[in-house]
Amino acid sequence: MKSRYEQLSQSLEELRRDNPGRDACAVGCGEGMPVAAVMPEGVDDLRISAMAATLQGVAEQVVR
Repeated sequence: MKSRYEQLSQSLEELRRDNPGRDACAVGCGEGMPVAAVMPEGVDDLRISAMAATLQGVAEQVVR
């Protein structure tokens, strides 16, 4: 039986594969830590997750 991480990684790979033009897919937590990611070689998933969390925080401030 696959772990949740393996299942999520497989789903992300399928999402990336089934959507032309998508080079990467990731799921991260609100604190900016990656949960699972499918990234091209040389892409730092920790940095991407941190930037996504920052953008989410900015968006939340804008709508308040």
